[in-house]
Amino acid sequence: MISTIKNQAKQISWLNQWVYSTLYHWQTDCYVISYPKSGRTWLRTMMGYALADHFNLQMTEYEPALIVKKYGKPAPYIRFRHAGSGLTLNEFKKNNFQVQAYKNKKTIYLVRDPRDVLASFYFHRTHRLDESHDVNEFIEHDDWGIGRQLDFVTSWLAQRQVPKSFLLVRYEDLLSNAFAELQRIFSFLPFAPIEQSSLHKAVDYASFDSMKQRAMSTKNGRLRPTNLADPNSHKVRQGKVGGHKQLFSTSQIEFINKMIQEQLPPELGYPIKDPS
Repeated sequence: MISTIKNQAKQISWLNQWVYSTLYHWQTDCYVISYPKSGRTWLRTMMGYALADHFNLQMTEYEPALIVKKYGKPAPYIRFRHAGSGLTLNEFKKNNFQVQAYKNKKTIYLVRDPRDVLASFYFHRTHRLDESHDVNEFIEHDDWGIGRQLDFVTSWLAQRQVPKSFLLVRYEDLLSNAFAELQRIFSFLPFAPIEQSSLHKAVDYASFDSMKQRAMSTKNGRLRPTNLADPNSHKVRQGKVGGHKQLFSTSQIEFINKMIQEQLPPELGYPIKDPS
């Protein structure tokens, strides 16, 4: 039935887009939302590998959405989205990032220290996308600076009651104990318990060294470095806590910290004092 609808919709472009969007949303069991450069690729790989191992699937790409397409139910259909982070600041505020679309869905929100996110995003745009940006101007830019990022985070946290259920996951907690966080994530999903052995294998498979090595040879342009000789052009670049100190000056960090202190809920656990 669904295949028939999709095939008929292909005849009309706008209808095709609407049908695919509606059907995919209807099929989705859980969304994982994050601002760019918050660790989505890493979490995605761990979850995909754990599911594939659980269902004894051999995959060339461990993408959670591909698991359910290959295995079918009871595999959960998990979709990863930036949920409006690509909009300009004015567009984002005007559309309220379409939060109502998630009101009947389980939603995992992945958050990371905004300073490290901002630094990683700067390297992404200057080295992977080969754009030219002054660091000071980047920090204060309306559409990708620290204010834009904090607006995205605080908007989601302020309306966390909109989704059917909401789980906050911190990138730093994943770094500290990926196994425990994966257990917590899979317990949140509408899915039977997953074996601990699958979770341990997923953590090992998605280690940063392993992911960097695979990225060098993969045919997936989303994961490959754009310049093999430039370590900052890698999709998986460093992933460590406090990496922003290598890019921002003391005065720049003080400016960012002031905005974090004014806007970010302290419950997230990101002190304005830099990690040692």
